[in-house]
Amino acid sequence: MIRTVSWVVLASALLAMSRCGSPQTVDRGGANAGEALEAGTHRRQIDAAGHRWTYELHIPAKNAGTPRALVLVLHGAGGSGGLYLEKNGWRAKADAAGFIVLAPDGLPARPQRDADFFSNPRLWNSGQLDTRSPRAAVDDLAFFDALLDEVALLIDVDPARVYVCGHSNGAGMTYRLAAERSKRFAAAAMVNGFCWIEGVAAERAIPSLAIHGELDPLVPIEGGESELPWGKRTMPPVRTSLERWSGVLGCKAAAREVSDENRVRTVEYAGCRDKAIFRVLYIADHGHSWPGGSNDRVGRRWQGAASDALNATDAVWSFFEAPTAAR
Repeated sequence: MIRTVSWVVLASALLAMSRCGSPQTVDRGGANAGEALEAGTHRRQIDAAGHRWTYELHIPAKNAGTPRALVLVLHGAGGSGGLYLEKNGWRAKADAAGFIVLAPDGLPARPQRDADFFSNPRLWNSGQLDTRSPRAAVDDLAFFDALLDEVALLIDVDPARVYVCGHSNGAGMTYRLAAERSKRFAAAAMVNGFCWIEGVAAERAIPSLAIHGELDPLVPIEGGESELPWGKRTMPPVRTSLERWSGVLGCKAAAREVSDENRVRTVEYAGCRDKAIFRVLYIADHGHSWPGGSNDRVGRRWQGAASDALNATDAVWSFFEAPTAAR
């Protein structure tokens, strides 16, 4: 069963907001086997699921010549892949750690029209769209299959170290990918998002990290009404999302607090299938923005407070590469 809301309400649910994109020229056409890409950021496009999509692929100079980890990063509603590379530190982190980062752009709510943050925001078919909306008719899973296959032709990727993370609406899509494409990913991380999928049995459980700001006005910890640029809407409590995901992972034990220090509280669900870890970080004084990021175009009125207690990019990468998350 999939919860449905209108695309306007969806846009208000999510957010990493910007109309920013990369200034680079788009490379046209699909990948050619053996095509060589130099270190740097490449803006490309791909035809999939009946639409033309764009994405940014950042290749670091470090670790060249060897299979490298790849992190798929999904923006929130109204955002863009380029925004997350730059404003939330993924480009810099990839350069320092030597992994590839793939940051696609979602299609707009009305796919046949140009994207606009206020009237036609980019977003993902995360499982909460009204089934009557034009965006809900797009097969995002087919797009991600084609995208990952193309990138594997362009660059030497370590298939055992392919990860996915997302923010807000991108976190919702991350939950869906981790459930319905679990064999493609080694681990997943969801930041200030909600698990909308129900009744889905993942082929395998993968290590999962969820991060939530306890002052998030858009995805309130206890649920309730939120006011956003697009209007008002009501969200269920975050625990509903977390318990739903623990069910997908087959976790047998209830959430257990393992630490509470420096304004970050850590909770874990135990006994998950396939020895998967499900960890949740609660940031006491943080709202909805990407923790440690610098995307402040929307401001605190809608995103709430920004804490310096945690850098989510660092935390996510550390979780991905930890021995306990390795598959």
